[in-house]
Amino acid sequence: MKTIKNILFLLGIILINSCTPTIDADYQLANRSVTIGGLVVDINNNPISNAQVTIGNKTIKTDANGIFYIENVNMASNKYFVKFEAPNYLPNYRSGKLTKSTLKFKVTLLSYDDITVETINTQTGGTITVNGGGEITFPAGLKYVVERTGELYTGNLRVIAYYVDPTQPGYTNLVPGGHLWGVKNARLKKLNPFGGMFVILRDPSGRKINLSPNNTDAATIKIPIPLALQGNAPDTINFWTDDFNKSFCMSAGSGSRDQDKYVADVLHFSYWRAAIDYDQTTEYTGTVKDCNGNPVQGIKVKINNVYFGFTDADGKYKITAPRGLFEPAVSIDPQDYAGLGYYETLYGQQNGATVIRNISLPCTQTLEGIISGCHHIPATAFIRASYTNQQTGMEESVSMFAQNGNFRLYLPDYINSAEVTISTRDTTISEYVDLSGGTNVNYHEFNVCNSQPGTASLTISGFDYPDTTLNEFLGFYAYPSESIMTLYMEGNEIGLSLYFNMAYNYFNFDTNYNNIALTNAAYGEIYVQDATYPITSGSLTITSLDTINENRVEGYLSGYITNDTLNASISGHFDIPISQQ
Repeated sequence: MKTIKNILFLLGIILINSCTPTIDADYQLANRSVTIGGLVVDINNNPISNAQVTIGNKTIKTDANGIFYIENVNMASNKYFVKFEAPNYLPNYRSGKLTKSTLKFKVTLLSYDDITVETINTQTGGTITVNGGGEITFPAGLKYVVERTGELYTGNLRVIAYYVDPTQPGYTNLVPGGHLWGVKNARLKKLNPFGGMFVILRDPSGRKINLSPNNTDAATIKIPIPLALQGNAPDTINFWTDDFNKSFCMSAGSGSRDQDKYVADVLHFSYWRAAIDYDQTTEYTGTVKDCNGNPVQGIKVKINNVYFGFTDADGKYKITAPRGLFEPAVSIDPQDYAGLGYYETLYGQQNGATVIRNISLPCTQTLEGIISGCHHIPATAFIRASYTNQQTGMEESVSMFAQNGNFRLYLPDYINSAEVTISTRDTTISEYVDLSGGTNVNYHEFNVCNSQPGTASLTISGFDYPDTTLNEFLGFYAYPSESIMTLYMEGNEIGLSLYFNMAYNYFNFDTNYNNIALTNAAYGEIYVQDATYPITSGSLTITSLDTINENRVEGYLSGYITNDTLNASISGHFDIPISQQ
């Protein structure tokens, strides 16, 4: 058995080097904006509400359906790191290189109630058995410290452990990182995992404990090798460690094979994985279409149940995996496509730089439509359709990003209804959809407008309408060289709408934009006592615009409405929240 020697020294070198551009020239500083969304579930696929999701300087909590959505996160580099936390659950994270402006995740968190939890004493030590046949041995007399303070600790320890089988369904949702890249000798390596194990130590008060850096002895972990991988499992393998705060796992020594397990001595605990690293990779690409030749968007395609990518609007996918995989499996999980899925084994060893594999899926029931925000403007949103599997009785779901408001979800033919949940930047809606009418359901528009009333007053030819509420101000609905600003008020028997084509950058929009003309170039109308009248002339003054802190706009408007039955002047004031739906 090979021992992991000088592990802390090694980790120090790797952590320092991992901050330098020598790891990968692609990871350069580059200001860019990204939108993320997805689903957080437990090991039984039940949604976790109020889980905290953090990326960059933004944090959000999942809704009652486990869904989260964060829009326009400014990233300082081409590398992302997303952390997922919830009370009574082990934390998890996702990280990797930014290759597109949207990121979709389904993440599994492990509850302490679902994993091995045993007690040992620091003085006497002991061996505990982990699910799947894993083991952890603590020699008597090992030194332990409180992670946060570094103070020595003696007494009872709760050992929280869980073995992760890379061949089990949902592995990519559970394993930390999800990227399967590691740092070794200051270089990024693609990893081929053979097993992994979470290990966390806590004292009776809940403080996180770890092994002392001053130990002369080590703990021993045994990670089972799945039966399907034992034929290709090497005698010696690298061990990689995660600390849940870095973007990649790090090489920290090696372990040796003992029949159906890999064994290594370790000098600290977090998440350990036994994996082969590769300098060269193969890019698996192709297009996924249904039986009618329509591209299938938002489907997760996997290589060997470990490496994965999502199809884009054209049904195209791209997956990076280690070079030289022998007879790798290309698959789509049943829960990702109408309960049917897809599985194919490629012949021989894949030694080329590129493997092209197009996938044709059977036709099934579809639910499609459009998601809109206020004034029926298409809205970027995360949509999920949940239903009951009639064969297993389990709740299942399919989901996707609707980047331009349009969506198409593929559902099992046997279901007659589904609960559709849609999450945007600041709101979530749910409703049941009847699917009994046919195999292709063109559903009505889902509207997710979440306007928050502000304050406003409006006068028409001397008559005050103080009860008017101003529902929204829509700024920056972007076109290539212009924006749309929409102002809408409604109250007791009265409403007012103003639409402007504005050639300014919303984020650079300054205050005191006086005398914006309300002419034929703009569009405005007023609704008074069951009649609608065009605004023929006037002006708009914006006195205050805050797009960062309170997200509010304040100003005044005045003008005239003229037609055969009404000739009146209008004036008003508004102080309202900004929406970007």
